Amino acid sequence: MFGILRFVTDSSVVQFLGFFATMLLIVALSMLVGAIQHRWRATGLLTAAASVVVIGGLAATLVTWTRSWSSLWSWIVDASPTTTLVVLPLLVAAVCVGAT
Repeated sequence: MFGILRFVTDSSVVQFLGFFATMLLIVALSMLVGAIQHRWRATGLLTAAASVVVIGGLAATLVTWTRSWSSLWSWIVDASPTTTLVVLPLLVAAVCVGAT
């Protein structure tokens, strides 16, 4: 379980920061869901879930309509492990904490 990042990078610092960023992302998402549930109860959770599905569907439709899937996947593949394992989860976690 903890050796999965060894397939991506040999740097122990990036591996540690990747696990740290992942755990921080999970905590931030949980805080956001908890804040939504506490404030708006089931209505808020259902609205948030529906919003995620609709926004994700619209994003997928836009990427498909512009035929940008290959560009998106090549950007993800060409990005450094630090970007995909550390920076992106930390940015999403910061947005979640800010929304809380």
